[in-house]
Amino acid sequence: MHAFLATSENVEAIKCFLKNTYPELRASHRIEIFSRACGYKSYAALRVHLLDIDQLPQTTSFSQENFEESAKEMGYSVKTLHRSSFVEEWIEMPDAMWRIFGSGNRQANKDWFQHCRRFGQPMVYIEHKKKSFELNWDCITIDARKDGHVRGPLSSELSRKCFLTFQEVASRQLGKSKAEFLGSSFVGSIRNLDFSTAVELAERFFCMMYDPLRDSKAA
Repeated sequence: MHAFLATSENVEAIKCFLKNTYPELRASHRIEIFSRACGYKSYAALRVHLLDIDQLPQTTSFSQENFEESAKEMGYSVKTLHRSSFVEEWIEMPDAMWRIFGSGNRQANKDWFQHCRRFGQPMVYIEHKKKSFELNWDCITIDARKDGHVRGPLSSELSRKCFLTFQEVASRQLGKSKAEFLGSSFVGSIRNLDFSTAVELAERFFCMMYDPLRDSKAA
């Protein structure tokens, strides 16, 4: 399961990815199957969110299993369907939820900070260390008028939820390195992660910190 922001730019990037990865699928079927794999009844239902410019983009989850099941329902053979990891494509999304760059890359860090501040989203990123990965987050890029869920009296519940999520996901990590959680819901880091664990935590932490912003704007 992977998550992404439902924006027009991201969907166009996904269309190109699907075309190159699944040439055996009819062009009109690719995005329909993908939309269903994201929990929408159709591409038209997904487009409703893309056209809602008064709302912050919605976080949407994609399931490879649902993709294959939807393809099967449309008459395609799952056995011959190319299996692909969408992780690399998620990293290169135009409107990304998180980024990954080498440890000490100040320019990449600065560019990502500016992007997050411009769009008012949490700054979530993964640093590639020599032998591990480190997840970092900082909500200083969120509009201070809407950040009550990440700092202040109401933030303790989200901090607790972040830590419990860390315990759940990190417990599945392979290898002998013990992950270390430092910080709160507003700012922090998790050290000694493998790549897949860092990616899952990056997506889940982003959604926990970002989705309340969308609710506050709707209100």
